[in-house]
Amino acid sequence: MGLDIRVYKNLKFLTDNEDIFEEDEDFDYDLYVHVIDPSWEDRIKNFKKGYYSGEYIFHGPSLPYSSHGRFRKLLCEMLNVVIEEVWEDKHPNIPFHDLINFADNEGCLDYEIAEKLYKDFVDNRDKFAELEGTDYYLGIYDEWIEACKLAADNKGIILFT
Repeated sequence: MGLDIRVYKNLKFLTDNEDIFEEDEDFDYDLYVHVIDPSWEDRIKNFKKGYYSGEYIFHGPSLPYSSHGRFRKLLCEMLNVVIEEVWEDKHPNIPFHDLINFADNEGCLDYEIAEKLYKDFVDNRDKFAELEGTDYYLGIYDEWIEACKLAADNKGIILFT
């Protein structure tokens, strides 16, 4: 099991009816825009929670949950913060906050958050590359740059699955 990141653009809202599959067994959609914690609803504020059609434009990063967890810990190490404190919202204004303090299995980030994260990733790439043990993770870092840029530039969404 692992985390799979996809980017979609040209989103069209279909329904927020959670019983749609009981009413229409042929209902077709591309993604479900949501977050799993109500405190993260600001991360999808430009979209209504629900089912959407959209154009799939990017896939990656795709990695085991343990690797995503290690990636977030490396971001924290770079920022000189403890990940548990970020999860407790003790550092809400640090770079990457919206990614570090987010689900590692499902949910969405909208284009505004993607734009903010894109800036964080670009501004901190050299600093991240200087960390010991980031050889494998530098490729993941670069995939995040691309995912965030595409979502931001296309007013799209990043889907965690």
